[in-house]
Amino acid sequence: MSQYDVVIIGGGPAGLSTALLLASSIPHFEEFQNKKILVIDSGRSDILRAKLLNAAGIMPGIDGQEALNLLYNQVNYFNNIKIIEGKVKSIEENKVFSINYNSNNADYNIESEFLVLATGFKSWNIDNLDIPFEQYQRSDKNRICISNKDYKVRKNLYVCGTLSGISSQWNIATGSGTQVGVHILSQWAGKWKVVHDKNGK
Repeated sequence: MSQYDVVIIGGGPAGLSTALLLASSIPHFEEFQNKKILVIDSGRSDILRAKLLNAAGIMPGIDGQEALNLLYNQVNYFNNIKIIEGKVKSIEENKVFSINYNSNNADYNIESEFLVLATGFKSWNIDNLDIPFEQYQRSDKNRICISNKDYKVRKNLYVCGTLSGISSQWNIATGSGTQVGVHILSQWAGKWKVVHDKNGK
């Protein structure tokens, strides 16, 4: 069974931003060099049908698919991360998270120390994981979110993007994912850590 340090379910702006923060930070810490991150993406992010008009740092009018591709390429630059297309079927939580997913018509089982949920707010169809749901408050439509405190659901389990209850905006979603990445990085380091490159170094 494959073992990962972090599995992120959802490859939209929030999930990929978590991945980007972690993947780009790992090279700065010798003790983290062997950390492995996996993103499992169903390919159904709402951003794929959007056009971005007010996303900071992104040209107005870019469509969501192109913006997501740019973020995907940023993440894929790092070799400590793997992104696959697949559908998570069930998650069991014990000392680690045991995840069953389907990709290319085959089932796989993996384990991870940390789990990040970034699947969007329209529905939840993953079995076995005990999740504290509540009504999403920022829309008059029937949406869901996961109860959390600063994106943390409980030990080693995080949520980001609209599933965490935030507004549906590119910069807000990416910011929530980045904050989750900071939480996990800080847990690894044993203190609050934010990595900034200086003078291109």
